[in-house]
Amino acid sequence: MPGSGAHVTSLALPASTDAPPVGAGGLERELMPMNLADYHFDWRNISRQIREQAGQCCEGTPRYPNCRAANGTVHPDTGSKVVLTVAHMDHNKANNDPANLRALCQRCHLDWDMDHHMANARRTRWERKVADNPALPLDTAAPDAGGGEG
Repeated sequence: MPGSGAHVTSLALPASTDAPPVGAGGLERELMPMNLADYHFDWRNISRQIREQAGQCCEGTPRYPNCRAANGTVHPDTGSKVVLTVAHMDHNKANNDPANLRALCQRCHLDWDMDHHMANARRTRWERKVADNPALPLDTAAPDAGGGEG
């Protein structure tokens, strides 16, 4: 949802008033920069509910189906501190149906979003190439996620 463009440093902070402010307890470093204006106005509560329903553990992905890394602990495979986030499985930030949301650790969330991020990067590079080269026709379609300009 368009809005103020405010940024939050982590999805791991609950929306309740007893949550520590960002910066308290060493939480100042950016864990997952995001633009809250792109999300449902109540995203913090939605995210918190999904993480609670998952028992504060990763629900895994097809590539890592048995991942159950617990929020705030050391990830058993990566060795990093787990920050549980909530992923839109269809990559549509407007689709907040609980069936479309899954609690994921950093490894699983990045893995799940990898193809989506690669397609966005490919499209951005193509758009820059077209903008920088007036000889290319303006109606030239950007390559899709399956290949093309890379």
